Amino acid sequence: MLATVTGAPGLRPVAVVVVVGVAYLFAVRAVDLNEKEPLWALAVLFAAGAAGALAVALVVPPATLHLTVVPAALAQELARLVALAAGLGVLGAAARWRGWSEVNGLVDGVVYGFAAGLGFAVGTVVVREIVLAPSAGAVGAGALRGGLWASVWPTALYGLFHGVLGSLAGAGFGAAAGARWRPVQALCLVAGLAGALAAHVGYLALSRGGAVGQPGALGRTWLALGLPLLVVALLLVVGLSRERRGIEEALAGEDTTLGAVELRGLRRRLGHLRLLVSGRVDLWHAERVRHNRQVQLALLKRRAGRAADPERRSRLEDELGRLRQALGRAGAGDPQRAGTPIRPGPRW
Repeated sequence: MLATVTGAPGLRPVAVVVVVGVAYLFAVRAVDLNEKEPLWALAVLFAAGAAGALAVALVVPPATLHLTVVPAALAQELARLVALAAGLGVLGAAARWRGWSEVNGLVDGVVYGFAAGLGFAVGTVVVREIVLAPSAGAVGAGALRGGLWASVWPTALYGLFHGVLGSLAGAGFGAAAGARWRPVQALCLVAGLAGALAAHVGYLALSRGGAVGQPGALGRTWLALGLPLLVVALLLVVGLSRERRGIEEALAGEDTTLGAVELRGLRRRLGHLRLLVSGRVDLWHAERVRHNRQVQLALLKRRAGRAADPERRSRLEDELGRLRQALGRAGAGDPQRAGTPIRPGPRW
């Protein structure tokens, strides 16, 4: 992995990785063109990932993490999987309290998985630089040679590495949420873990092919990360395309008093920006919430229609009822939206 320079102040790498992690978090949130994941939910997964990193540092010997490939990858991926499951479990508890879930498919799983991966990266750096107070020359998360700015790029690479691995594992949870049969759900979870583990092993094997700082070291690291990053990008393209079609089909038969749902990302963002610039912050917030709930309604309808288990279908139908009530109240409070037909966006 990337090395910390002897004598570098412990707070510097922590500050850099926190700033980079937050920037990544907002960037990955913008990836979901159909529905924006709430910041509080992303923060829950971020914190869960950081807790997973702390658990690894306390349980797994440093020699295993820094001098091995398969055992190090296995320990970290299992910890990340448990952290991801715990974070999604918190979202599940919040869903029972609110009445509907925030996790409805593949794209949600990828985004929340990335958030957990970023938390894992930040937690690793915090543990190494502050909690464990590593000795001079210990392996860390960011190369600080050349000053603060020089540490940004290695740190960005480190955060992207953990974020991508978290996305692969999260994709398994997201796919399981939309699967019809329980064996398929289990297979999705196993596939997500296997993909993250394989990518982690390949990354460590290539990036540790030579000492950091030698010619080609950074190139090998990017090469090892390139294929998993491409897989995550393809998952997002496929997931967003399927979401778009599902939203169009599901909302086409909904009561028009729910108001219009604008699926054209650029037009929707410009409309929101006009509201914000005009000072209508309350209407801007209400519009964003209404749009997200309409998309959640469409995705829940799709999940309920595909559910094979009667008990699960009944639970999803109950969530649909609560979401329709919430949308009905929002529409009644905004007469400009009432009676407006639903306008599906173009297919991808």
